[in-house]
Amino acid sequence: MANNQNQNQSLSAKDILHDCISCEKHLSHLYNDGANEATNPQLRQDMLNILMDEHNLQASIYNVMQQRGMYQVKPADTQSIAQAQQKYTNPQQQQQ
Repeated sequence: MANNQNQNQSLSAKDILHDCISCEKHLSHLYNDGANEATNPQLRQDMLNILMDEHNLQASIYNVMQQRGMYQVKPADTQSIAQAQQKYTNPQQQQQ
């Protein structure tokens, strides 16, 4: 009976890929923190290299999901882009 329940709980490809991209995002945060806190230059460089690998894996997963229609991104209109630019530009100007 338990074996039958396990078969009914299998994950779809979409679920697996969403889990993969979530894990990659989490790993990126961890390697970023490690690189920021490393005091040894070689360890810091190693962490940065691994971080770049994680970013590349995340981009690959994202591309597969987008190609399969599992991760849809709505294109931003020019007004939204201008608002975001203004939002993030103004605080910098205020600090100067």
